Amino acid sequence: MTLALPPAPSPVAAEPDSDTAVELSPGPLYCTPTVLFYGLAFLGGLAVATALLLQRPELLAVGAPSLVLLGRGLLVGRYPTVAVRAELDTPRALEGDLSRLSITLLSADEVGIVEVELGEMPGFEPVGSQRRVISLAARRPRTVTFVIVPLDWGVVDLPSFTVRARAGTGLFASALRYRCTTSLRVHINEEPARSQLEPMAFRRVVGSHLSADRSDGCEIADIRPYQEGDRLRSINWRISARHDAPWVTLRHPDRSTTVVLVLDAYGSFGDGEENTLRRTVRAAMGIARLHLDLQDPVGLLLLGHGRRWLEPQLGIGHLASLTDALLELSTQSWGDLRHRRQRLDLLLPVDSVVVAISPLLNEVFGQLLQPLLARAQQVHVIEPIYRMPERLVLPDEEDNGDPSAAWRIFSIEQQLRRRALTSLGASVSAWPVEEPLESMLVQLRRAQRARRATMRRPVR
Repeated sequence: MTLALPPAPSPVAAEPDSDTAVELSPGPLYCTPTVLFYGLAFLGGLAVATALLLQRPELLAVGAPSLVLLGRGLLVGRYPTVAVRAELDTPRALEGDLSRLSITLLSADEVGIVEVELGEMPGFEPVGSQRRVISLAARRPRTVTFVIVPLDWGVVDLPSFTVRARAGTGLFASALRYRCTTSLRVHINEEPARSQLEPMAFRRVVGSHLSADRSDGCEIADIRPYQEGDRLRSINWRISARHDAPWVTLRHPDRSTTVVLVLDAYGSFGDGEENTLRRTVRAAMGIARLHLDLQDPVGLLLLGHGRRWLEPQLGIGHLASLTDALLELSTQSWGDLRHRRQRLDLLLPVDSVVVAISPLLNEVFGQLLQPLLARAQQVHVIEPIYRMPERLVLPDEEDNGDPSAAWRIFSIEQQLRRRALTSLGASVSAWPVEEPLESMLVQLRRAQRARRATMRRPVR
């Protein structure tokens, strides 16, 4: 008995038509008859064979319903085709926030059963069931929504899903797996920062930093007798009445400066909230937002196995560019390998304040900062430190070395790197896990003021 099966359809995926639409890449389409199809064919064929073998025509009545249903399915039935469109409620999310992945299904014919199931979800946690079963009427779209929670920051790939459809007759089914090529940008909770860094060089632009010069501003610098050319609004009438002569008040002008963030992306250490790369990104986002709010141009330099440079600019649009560049550190292709050996003193502005954030895991990052320190660049180094792991696993079972001794040697090497940077003029501040970034910024300001006082002290 030969059965003519309907032709298999081609994969169908709807084109994205909005900013939140998800681009889909369909895989191979699997079209197979269902168990019902094989069951009806088996019962009908068994009844016909038994009737012919025993020469009992009445046995055909047993298999007649199966043959009728099978014939009807072959005449009017076919493999179901379903157009699929996926959409996210937002292209960006925060760690731990709820994100909704909506999948809209549409078919030109009636489809009895449609099953949508999410696949493996690395980096996500589902809320509720990962499987939905619905039915589709002809030319009437239906939408199923899955709630997922991103667990880690960065550029995260959305989970794939499989659409299984069974025709109204129940004899034919198709299955198609869709891979989401659109990524979700999961933002990290930035480290709050309030203490601005005090620059030594300023731009001739009004800003929020108190300059040591004397001009128009809010902070009083000094008073002196009136001179020709002084503005009348600067006269201090109380002091003038006391001296019976005009005196003027001098003030510190408010200026802006350029801040450049230099991040160590050579590697990371630790897990969870103690991960050094995670803390580096949080600190960079907090400092960038603080100084952009103060009308300071902020630049970003990512150093690792590649290099990426964003020139100092202003505006909320530039903050978005900085955030995207930091999120791309979670991917493998974020930097340019061709210019990773370029000297930093040829790239960074001379009058900028350099904030380097690095766990000082290797000597390469410190060597890159040496040309900046050689030209008396203002460099602050924030070091996210970490605790010793509770259990250190030896690389070889036959190795009789002491893990704690290896950790002590590694700590001594890090201490030597700190001293080398400090001796060259950098301000190095250790940032423990349990302390906020604000305390590190306060320490940097105190160290900078102490250094200024030492430089101004007269030599005897």
